[in-house]
Amino acid sequence: MSNIFKLLEKNPSDRLTVEEFVESYVYYEEQLRIKLIKIEKFLDDLTEDKKRFKEGKEKAQATEEELENGLTNKSNLYITIIEAKDLEYGKFMGSSNPFVQITFQGNTQQSLIKKNTYNPAWNENFKFELNSPEGTIRIEILNETFLGNKSYGYINIDLNDLKDQEERISWFDLSSGKGKIRMKLLCIFSLVSYFDSQFNKTISELNNFEKIYDELGVYDVQMKTPFGIIYSQYLDPLLNNENLKNAEKVIEFKRNSKKNIYASGNNDNNKINNTNSFCECW
Repeated sequence: MSNIFKLLEKNPSDRLTVEEFVESYVYYEEQLRIKLIKIEKFLDDLTEDKKRFKEGKEKAQATEEELENGLTNKSNLYITIIEAKDLEYGKFMGSSNPFVQITFQGNTQQSLIKKNTYNPAWNENFKFELNSPEGTIRIEILNETFLGNKSYGYINIDLNDLKDQEERISWFDLSSGKGKIRMKLLCIFSLVSYFDSQFNKTISELNNFEKIYDELGVYDVQMKTPFGIIYSQYLDPLLNNENLKNAEKVIEFKRNSKKNIYASGNNDNNKINNTNSFCECW
């Protein structure tokens, strides 16, 4: 009952009116339904992910071949150019029309041009085949002007600084000392290994969230009895349950990550536009 008084901003020693009691109960009943729907949807997503990773592994096993340099014919570097901020070049020389140029192992790709902004957002995904386990990734932000392209600055990243299958999301300072760029990088040496690890990780998450869903079901049963969740003293444990709070944080984090990082409108063959995984278009 303590949460009822918190919601109503009343002292526990005060009396509740029937209207206050019913209003608070309806509110918490709605919150429980929302939690159930969120976790049900997330379980569906995880089930789809499990299927996708299993199919990906099977397909990779049929096509992947090891190379002499320790890589495979499916070794790739995946880069998401998310956004940049505080670009300063050209503030007094006209508009800012930034785009990103990526050069790696003799291959150059570039993003779309963002018009009239010093804080561009791209959310574009790129794929580079790995020809060698070594190399330097050069990312440069350029400004398109009527006099030609002008550089805001660049960064160089050594491939050896990236670990296999470990996603790295970070802000990077440009060489000019003015402006930053946020990117996501993922290096995969073996697709079979990648899909296998993702499959096992998804199984673990499924088991964890199924337990949480079953736990939530206890409260749902009580809720179906008029005011049962309050009379049975289930309300406070429900609202204070750390597992449920953490579950919602995980769900929101993963959904926001997909929304903000994987969205892209470019259909270039080297650019990955899938909203679920870097490795859909391998």
